[in-house]
Order: sequence, then C-alpha cells, then structure tokens
Amino acid sequence: MLSQISQLIWEKKYKTEKESSIEETFARVAKAIADNKEQERKFFDIMSSLKFIPGGRILAYAGRGNEKATLSNCYVMSDPEDSMDGIMKSLHECALTMKAGGGIGLNFSNLRPAGDYVRGTDSKSSGPVSFLKMWNAMSRTIAGVGHRKGAMLASMNINHPDIENFISAKRENSVQNPVLEMFNISVAITDDFMKAVKEDKEWQLKFNGKIYKTVKARDIWHLIVENNWAKAEPGVIFIDRVNRLNNLWYCERITTTNPCGEQPLPPHGACTLGAVNLTQFVAHPFTPDASIYIDDLADTVATAVEFLDNTVDKNYYPLESQKQEATNKRRIGLGIMGLGSALAMLGVKYNSEEALKVVDVIMTVIRDNAYMKSVKLAREKGSFPLFDKEKYLYGNPESFAYNLPEEIKKEIKKYGIRNGCLLTVAPTGSISQLANNVSSGVEPVFSLSYIRRNYNEEFEVNDYAWEMYKNIEVATNGNKPEFFVTAHETSPEWHIKVMAQVQKYVDASISKTINLPKEITVEQMMDIYMLAYESGLKGCTTYRVGSLETEILSTEKKKEEKDKKEIKIYERPYKLGSTTYKVKIPGTQHAYYLTFSYEKTKEGKNKPIELFINTKDTSMEEWTKLIGRMVSAVFRQVDDPTFLIEEFKQIYSPSGFFSPKRKKYVPSLQAEFGEVMKDFFIEIGLLDPEIPIDEYENNLGKCPACGKKGAIYEEGCIKCLLCGYSKCG
Repeated sequence: MLSQISQLIWEKKYKTEKESSIEETFARVAKAIADNKEQERKFFDIMSSLKFIPGGRILAYAGRGNEKATLSNCYVMSDPEDSMDGIMKSLHECALTMKAGGGIGLNFSNLRPAGDYVRGTDSKSSGPVSFLKMWNAMSRTIAGVGHRKGAMLASMNINHPDIENFISAKRENSVQNPVLEMFNISVAITDDFMKAVKEDKEWQLKFNGKIYKTVKARDIWHLIVENNWAKAEPGVIFIDRVNRLNNLWYCERITTTNPCGEQPLPPHGACTLGAVNLTQFVAHPFTPDASIYIDDLADTVATAVEFLDNTVDKNYYPLESQKQEATNKRRIGLGIMGLGSALAMLGVKYNSEEALKVVDVIMTVIRDNAYMKSVKLAREKGSFPLFDKEKYLYGNPESFAYNLPEEIKKEIKKYGIRNGCLLTVAPTGSISQLANNVSSGVEPVFSLSYIRRNYNEEFEVNDYAWEMYKNIEVATNGNKPEFFVTAHETSPEWHIKVMAQVQKYVDASISKTINLPKEITVEQMMDIYMLAYESGLKGCTTYRVGSLETEILSTEKKKEEKDKKEIKIYERPYKLGSTTYKVKIPGTQHAYYLTFSYEKTKEGKNKPIELFINTKDTSMEEWTKLIGRMVSAVFRQVDDPTFLIEEFKQIYSPSGFFSPKRKKYVPSLQAEFGEVMKDFFIEIGLLDPEIPIDEYENNLGKCPACGKKGAIYEEGCIKCLLCGYSKCG
C-alpha cells in the first residue's frame, strides 16, 4: 500500500492517463522491458514488491509509446573540439540528448584559454568559461520530454590555464543573478596534483604543451575548497583513480562524469539505472533477531541485472554514437537505496563500526550476484562486444575486475561477461519517496519526519523505518532511539567512512553529499577533501549548511495577481488588545520591545492592527519607527498578513546570530523580528501552533520551484521535499 507521499510522487511523475494504480505502471514497464512472459512476471514481481525500482526515466517512459524519450538518466558527451565547428557540433549533440530527457556531462579542457591567439579569425579566444554560457542558454531553452530541464555537468582539468576562472565561475550565482545556473561544475583532479598539494609544491598550468603559469598547488586546492565553502561548488573528480580502477581501462579513457557524479563515462557513454530497496530485505525489524534475507536479496539482484541488461537494447539513444557505445560495452548501473532506513531497522547506528560490517555483508551479496548473473547472461546471449578476457581480468592489477573474488574471475574467464560495468549508486530521491519514503541511496535518513505541503493540503511524511517503528512501539510516544541517526547528526568523517566502504564493492561511483556544519572553516573543509581522497573515493561533493543561501534560500518576488482595491481607511477603536515581546541579540547592549496590537472581528477572530518597536538605541529609532508604521499599514489593509514572516526571515546580514531560545542560527535582527511576528500570530490564533517534528527545518532552504522551505542538498543535487523539484532532472 502506498503512503500519501508515494501516491503523490507516482501521480506527478510516473503514471499515465490510463493508469489507475502503481501496479498498472509496473505492469507497463515490465511488459516493455521483458523479452517474454516469464521475464515480464519476474520484472513485475520485484517492482510491485518494491524490492527493485528502475530509474525515473524508465518508470516514466518505458512502454508509453514515446519513441523519442530516452530511458537513460545520464550521458557523457564527447569533449568539445577546439574549433567553432567542433563547439557547435557538440552543442547540437547535447541539445538533442537533453531534448530526449538525458542529463549530460562534458569536459571543456580541449578549448584554448582566454586570451589565446586564434589564427583563423586573427582574434583572441574568449576561453572555455565563456562557451559554458552557450550551453547554459541552450539548456534554458530546450525542454526535454515531459517538460524536463536536463541537468548538466561541466568539468575542467586541474592543469588548464583557465582553471582558476573555472573554479570561481559560479561564485556570484543566485536566484536574482543566475550565472551558469543550469550547470553543476567539477574539477578533474590528478594524482600528481594531490601529491603536489601534500608536498606543498608548485603546479604548472599548461595547454598543448605550453606552460602559461606556475602556481602553488595548495593555492588552487584552497580556491576549490573556498568556493565550495561559499557556494557548494565545484565538486571534485579524482580522475586518475577513476581510470585506474575502471574495468574497461583498455578500451576507453574517461574525462568526466554524468551530472550527479555516480557514472564516470567515456565520450557518448550512457547508463541505465535502477536500485535495490534494502528495507524490503530486513527480517524481524527492531528486534534482537533482526537480519538480512540474503537469498531474497541475491535473487532480486539477479533479476534486476537481467532487467537492466534488457533495457540497454530497448532504450532510445538520441545519437547513433551513443547507441553504438552502449551496445559495445553494455554498461548498467544497479544501485541501492534505503541504507539509512535499513540500518535503523536492524538496530544499527549509521555512524558505527557495526554499520560498516553490515555494509560489507550487503554489498558483497550485491556485487557477487550481479557479476554472476552477468556471466550467466553471457552464456545465454554472449559477452559485450569489446570484452577482452585477458585485459579485462588480468591486464590491470588496480582495476575492479582484477580484484574480484577468484571464483567469479574463473567463471568470467570460462564464459565471459555480458556487461562491462554493473554497479553504481545513483541519486534515488523520487524513487525513494515512491517506495514509501525510504532513505536515498547510501545517505543517512535526512529527516525522521517533516510536513509536506501540496497546494492546500498538508500531511506528515515519515521515514519508512521511523513510521514502522512508531507503529510497532506505540508506547514510545515518539521518542527517538539512538539507532535512528539523521544526516546532520552524522559527522563528515562518518559520511566518508560509509561512502568509502560502499565504494569498495561498486565498479562505477557513488552520488552522495557529505553534510558539513555551517560553522566549519575552509581549512577544516580542506582536511575533509583530503580525507575523501585518502579514503579511496572517486569524487567528493559537500554541502555546508547555509552555503546556498543566495541560491536556494533566496526567492523571487511573489507573483500574485490581485484585484485593485480602494485603500481602506482604518478607524482605530478606543481599546485594543496587545502583546509585547523582548528581543535581545546575545552580546549587544540594547534590547528591542515589539508590541503588537489586535482587535476582535465580527466573526470572532483576532486581526492584527499595529506594531510598535521601542529601543534605547537612539541610532535605530528612525528605522524602527519606519518598520512599525509600514507593518501596521499592511496589518490594516490585508486580511492575511502572515506572508510578512517570510519577508522578514529572508533578510541576511552580519548581525546574524545563534539564538539559544530558538536553538538555531537566525540570519539577522530583522529575521528574528519575523520569528517574533510568527509567535504573535500563533498566540492570537492566526496561525496554528507548530508541530515539533524532528529538527529538519533548520537544514532546509527555499525551493527555487515552489518557493517554499523544503529544499535540501543531497546526493550531489538540490531537491525539494515539498514539491518534488530536482535540479538534476
């Protein structure tokens, strides 16, 4: 049975007009992907039991009759060639791919640096960053199938002469001033650069063999982290490690990843995605006998591999080169979701050594059974065309395939393997919610509970495991056991530990956000990035609380169409009720006293009438009088003045402070006035009392789509808990 949030996600993203239940959606997909009735039954069973959920593009478009809709979420395009013809060809190919619904990644390092001489036009190059603006404009214009705006990732090599400009390219981006807002950006970092950082050596920036500039490696490293501290970008790709560990090292060279980073792909590479829902394999949850149904998990993984392998052939590829690349290597991306929820069901804390042991068990089952199923498919249908037994298994001691268990390698040597790469951990935001709101990917539970607002409807959304626990442990009265650990209760070091443990069993990569506290310094973040590298990760994406305030915490002015009305002349009665609140910022001398007055309407409701602000700080007297008069005028002219709360709370200034009373950071004195106004509205019954559900709201931002406070940064992407918006498509 679907929860309210699951029903909403299904209706909004995946159902067709003809479908009246999610089972009918799964039946449509199963029929479209299967080669025969037996496969169709198996595919339907693992989907309808919510044990396996295909990627969103597959759910939305398989069997729908839209022949120009791709079933692959992610693509990597060829690096643009350093000529106008090459640039325009790449732009055209990207537009076709995004129109079909695919997100794209590409590396711009082939383009000559700004100021370089262009012989053909006797002019100077404007540099790679300027050309990103062409792609940005294209992405704004092109609407993919289902009106999706395709996600994009731009990367640049760490030794490119324009790397400093690239790193800071989005520093000024905001809702009011969008700069390359359709892009995620990442820096492709080499082992040599990391060595230079560690040893505090110089680093050469060069193009086509010519050295343009020599800098301190640590200065570039600091610039990367400083920009991430401020704007959550750029991310980093440890590109040498990506290529060294790649199963297909002998037939491709990878320069970048798809938009969310879980799929390092060669030029024109694509991947079909799906995730195993770990919560459905926990036996006896919340009891001393809690364990994993190993056999059931193994069977589901095998069927999921078969499903995704079929999808490679059923897929629509916008370019012939993409189809050829996909069928030559038959990449698939089987991942997981619900790890955080499943650990709680097992009574295991996410940030614990015991959790790492559980990860070992789960991921061993997934890796071994995925590879063995691919061997079985190779016996039935043949290996992927570019399979080279000696190179694949024994040519590179660092590759993932070389380090598989010996019994699996023996089977591959004997029978071959159907898929060049099989495993990834992609973002599962929407399909996690579809599966009754399990935790996303390998992330911890973001919030045990939150309030979802859908038009005029509000309802409580609980994490899958938390909902189950509350139903079992009715007597707990909502008390949270220690094994329920949320994202912001997990230290950066533990985010990395869990991610690194999963990465050992994944041949592609992982999309994950390492959550950082607002107060962390740039120097501390540099240590976190170095730890990510030392831990064997292939990339790193972090989000410092508050770092996107100018983007997701800022909103456009409300677009409200109102009928013109005559200004009402208010006649103040002889007596009004009033309430006074004291506001004093910690460490300051003077307090502010906010007095709100109100009167009873004919309907028996309390209507706010006036605001007076008094303080002994004479330098603020004119300012406080102005605010009081303006707010009083609004109170008298509108029936619902509650919108003022958010207008005040959106003001950010150096006067921000941590409020012991509210147990959170308040970004300005004006924002605190907004909080006080909310307290007043609650007191007089204009607003309902807030339900203290978790503390998730302190870590949420304004959604750029719905304008409400529901945006989070998770799995390398901005997404909204309230309206389902995702920047990554």
